[in-house]
Amino acid sequence: MWRWALAAILTAQVALGCMCSSWPDASEFLAKSEAVFSGRVVSQTSGWKAPYDFQRARAIQEKYQLFGLDWYRLLESDTPSALAIQKEMLHQVAVPAYRRRVDAIRSHAEFVALHEELQESGVWTRFAVTESFKGPVKSTIDVWQMITNCDTPFHPDEQFLIYAHRNREGRLSPSYCGGVTPITAAGNDLRYLRTVKAHTQSSVRFFGQIGNAGPRNAGVIGGGVADPVLGVEVQLSSSRGNWSFTTGPGGGFHFDGLRGGDYTLTVHTLPTSYAPARLLHGPVEITLPARGYLKRNFLLAPDRISKE
Repeated sequence: MWRWALAAILTAQVALGCMCSSWPDASEFLAKSEAVFSGRVVSQTSGWKAPYDFQRARAIQEKYQLFGLDWYRLLESDTPSALAIQKEMLHQVAVPAYRRRVDAIRSHAEFVALHEELQESGVWTRFAVTESFKGPVKSTIDVWQMITNCDTPFHPDEQFLIYAHRNREGRLSPSYCGGVTPITAAGNDLRYLRTVKAHTQSSVRFFGQIGNAGPRNAGVIGGGVADPVLGVEVQLSSSRGNWSFTTGPGGGFHFDGLRGGDYTLTVHTLPTSYAPARLLHGPVEITLPARGYLKRNFLLAPDRISKE
C-alpha cells in the first residue's frame, strides 16, 4: 500500500478521497464529526520539506520522463538505477534532518521503510481555537493530514472552519469533501453552528433539494438532485408556526432552529402581479427528530411545473 500513498503525495494525482459527488450539509458534518471548530493556523510540524508543494517531485518525473504506469513501476523497482532516482526524489522532498538517512539508503527495502516513516509523519497543524462547536474545548487543537492533493493547504495565520474525525490511527484529521472551509467562505455553516450552540432545545435542521422528476433524477433521492428547480417556495407549517424558503440555483432549501415533531410541507410557485401562488407539491407530512437533522429531497411532476 505504501506505493499508492507515495504516488498520491508525490505525483499530485487525484486520490479517491477527492472524488466527491456532493458535500455534506453542515448538520450532517456536525452529527458525524468528532470535533468542529474554527481557528487560526499557528504552527506546523512535518518530515516533508514543503508538505503542500508537489513541484519538486513533478520536476523529477519530468527530468526522467516517468509518468503514469512508468512512475509506479519505478517506485516498485529494486534495480540500482531505480534506487538512485528514488533516493533523489526523497532527497528533494524530505526536511534536512532526513537527508543523511536518505544518502545512507542501500536497498529498495530501506527506501520503502524510510518513506513509510515520512508518510507516518504527515503534517501536524496546530490551530488556535476561535470557536468550538463540538468535541474538546481547548485553546489549541492539533490536526493531522497525510498530505495528498486532496488535503487543503494550511499556512500560518490563515483561518478555517474545521470538521474533523478520528482516523484509524486515532488521529484527529480534517474530513474530505467540505471538511475544511476558509473562514471567509464559512458564513452559512457558522450561522447554523451558532444557532445549534445557542438553542439546544430547538436545534433541528430540515433541509433538502427540489428537483424535476424525470430520468436525470432517477435513483438520486438519497443524494443530490440532478435537475434542480430554482425559484419555488417551500412552505413548512405546524402548530408552532409557519416558515418559508425560496430555492436558489441548486434547488436547495433549509430551515434551522426547529423542534422535533410533526410538520406539513408544500411547494408553491411564487406569486406575481398577474398570477397567484400555485401548489406544485404536497401537502406532505414530515416528522422531525428531537435533535440533529432530517434531509429530504422532493421531485416535482413536469406537467405541474409547466402549467401557467
